Amino acid sequence: MTHRAVIFACARDETPYIAEWLAYHRAIGFGHVFLYCNDDDPGPLFAAVLPFLQGTDPFVTFHHYLPQGEQFRMYMDALARYRDAAEWIAFLDIDEFLALRAGGTLDDLLDEVPPNQGCLLLHWLMFGPNGHATPPPGGVPENYTRRAERPWVATKTITRSACIDLSRIDRRIYVWHGWEGTLAPGAASRSVVGLEREAMPADGHFLTDPAMIAAILGRAAVHHYTFRSEAALAQRVARGLGGDFRGQKMWQRVLESGTGPATMAELDAVEDRFLAEDWARRRTRGIAAGAVLPRPAWPDLAQGRPIGPGGQRAEPAAGGSDTRIAAAAPPSWQVDLGAAARVREIRVIQSLEGWYPAEPRQIDIDTSSDGRHWLRVGRAAAAPAGGPAIAPACFVAPVPIPARFVRLRPERAEAPPPERVEIYGASGGNGR
Repeated sequence: MTHRAVIFACARDETPYIAEWLAYHRAIGFGHVFLYCNDDDPGPLFAAVLPFLQGTDPFVTFHHYLPQGEQFRMYMDALARYRDAAEWIAFLDIDEFLALRAGGTLDDLLDEVPPNQGCLLLHWLMFGPNGHATPPPGGVPENYTRRAERPWVATKTITRSACIDLSRIDRRIYVWHGWEGTLAPGAASRSVVGLEREAMPADGHFLTDPAMIAAILGRAAVHHYTFRSEAALAQRVARGLGGDFRGQKMWQRVLESGTGPATMAELDAVEDRFLAEDWARRRTRGIAAGAVLPRPAWPDLAQGRPIGPGGQRAEPAAGGSDTRIAAAAPPSWQVDLGAAARVREIRVIQSLEGWYPAEPRQIDIDTSSDGRHWLRVGRAAAAPAGGPAIAPACFVAPVPIPARFVRLRPERAEAPPPERVEIYGASGGNGR
């Protein structure tokens, strides 16, 4: 097996949404997606997926399947080809996001599944159009944060590949919702709250037990973005209800009966920002992991302030040895923050023009409340990079330092002036 978990997916009319959907499921821990395009023209979807098809270890395998709506045949083809590609196989549509509502990764969720359980069933949380007449720009989770009040009884499946016996599937069944007793003997199918498939209530669309609902919302569910605009009900019917899409004729009945507005209102009943915020956090962590210069936690108090010539003296640090200097050897520079502040971090970005040899750079940091009496508080350092370095010399204070003025004294006389100085912290304080 190559992967811990993969997705089998069928897509029709999903080109605008596919890139975010793929990026999200890769971020939570899926190793690969086997994607079956069911569009009449596969070109637009293929173009949108192209970045995920590149490299020695692509994230997507792309297949075009022309006959409309034959979801069962597409999934059976995927199982015949790729059943042994992973330990776990999930069946998800492009309007479905697996939400790890307990946090963590997909591995964390799968690690909790008992060894004798062959299938993990995930309930739907059904999201409505959120008042959008047409799909807005931006990502799906951030744009759709209202859903039906209760989870649906219907489920999607994540299944151990070792428990799938294709010879037992002797009829058309919705394996993406449940295996109907066709898994290997002894392989249980249970929901994320431990319910056996056979024990799930079937009296209506929604679950009603408050304890069960709370348990689902605290662990994992499939966020199903059923209608991404108020016009999507008619569009869903118009795209075709042939083949395995015949199960969606319920939406045609809703459209024809005139109960569409009431249905949309039901799907917009409560606010649920979990996935919008979780996906934003995961993206932020991904950006931060690749950041050349990490984003500080505080505002830049020196932004727009000039760098002037440095002062001349430093006083002893409180409780420390005498750090007084008779006269600061030039060059030195200082920044007036304009008011008392509490300094947390200093970054010195020096000019690359006439840069002196690449070696560890040391810059002493002095602070003052009045611009005359100075206190040496630490040293900014940047490691060499074998040539002109882009990394700033950084100093991070162990505790906030009261100051209005900050002075920089590089150890080498030939150091060029700073291109800019960034001083992060909070305004206020007594300046001492």
